[in-house]
Amino acid sequence: MIRAGIESDLPAIIDMARRFWANTIYDEDYCGDTVSAMAEMCMSHGLMAVLDVDGVARGFACGVKGPLLANADVLTGAEVAWWVDPEHRAGRNGIALMKYLERLAKEAGIKYWNMSFMFSSMPEAVERIYQSLGYKKTETTYMKVI
Repeated sequence: MIRAGIESDLPAIIDMARRFWANTIYDEDYCGDTVSAMAEMCMSHGLMAVLDVDGVARGFACGVKGPLLANADVLTGAEVAWWVDPEHRAGRNGIALMKYLERLAKEAGIKYWNMSFMFSSMPEAVERIYQSLGYKKTETTYMKVI
């Protein structure tokens, strides 16, 4: 079942984010307190979706919202993290999470929703999913450690 995230999901989200972090390119130490604060912010924005399997969070997708750069009357939003435990990736759990997060974004008044993917985590597959769901490539992000 996919549902909105709640405060009691935080321990599971913190644990899943730890595993997610291991798949990123960042070399900073993982900080569960930071993840908790970010997850709480996503929840306060109404943008936390959870894959619930028998009462336990086994995946999550979350985002944040803010005003569009050139028009504060329009809201834009962006995915912060999207993770499903490997043993629950079969089927359409990941896509169901993403679609639920889109619904939450729409309910939050967001007009422009952005999803991203890491080149370290199945980029071709994720790009195909995005395109099949109507997303268009609009920007490419480059990162440099300074």
